[in-house]
Amino acid sequence: MLRSLSSTLRSTHANVSRTTLQRCYSTIDHTPNNDKQDVEQTLLHASLKYVPAFGWSQQSILQAAEDLGLSPAVQGVFPGGGAGLVDAYLKDCRRQFVNAAQQLDLDQDPSVTSKIRQLTRLRLKLLEPVAPRWPEALATVSANPTTVPSTLGHLVDIVDDIWYLAGDRSPDMNWYTKRASLAAVYSATELYMSQDLSQDYIETYRFLDRRLSDAACVGSTASQLGTMLSFGAKSLVGMMDQRGRR
Repeated sequence: MLRSLSSTLRSTHANVSRTTLQRCYSTIDHTPNNDKQDVEQTLLHASLKYVPAFGWSQQSILQAAEDLGLSPAVQGVFPGGGAGLVDAYLKDCRRQFVNAAQQLDLDQDPSVTSKIRQLTRLRLKLLEPVAPRWPEALATVSANPTTVPSTLGHLVDIVDDIWYLAGDRSPDMNWYTKRASLAAVYSATELYMSQDLSQDYIETYRFLDRRLSDAACVGSTASQLGTMLSFGAKSLVGMMDQRGRR
């Protein structure tokens, strides 16, 4: 399977190289706010207060709607109920992450590995308030086949943003291997965090440091892609290919 995956990566990379696609932060939704988006953001943040108690469910959304004095029908702004809530949360986290990352003085650190570590920690920090409930979020979206592609898409966005902000402009095969390897590290750390009882998730960040050190420059060889096979590497690579290199 690893040989097949590597072949797929080489093939998709060749297709992208022909078009030399360029991307910047245009992959983030910059459309102007409208009334629906305002309601979604307000309801999202109100719902998150109930996630620790009721999980990623319609109950959390309905409790938030009641607090805001809104009709129960407003839950329709999150298609799929809990799955829609997870999707909205991940989109909001991405906006927060990019805004926060752009405030960092990353140019002062010449080490790309150090930048990756700093940016990955920053992204994981956003997960802390709902970390104990995160496996439930993943189960919620995985239970609906229609939401699985968007979930993989969010993972692609996370690792692509981190590498791009760290200064990576790889024009070759490394574009895929780096992101696939970081996706494996990031996903493993998310799951570790969901079970971590240490103060301020200190053990989670130690776990992250170990995984990044084990990766030896994070994605430097195609052989590291073996760690991706357990959670659908081919689908992830397909997502990367569709989005292209920026």
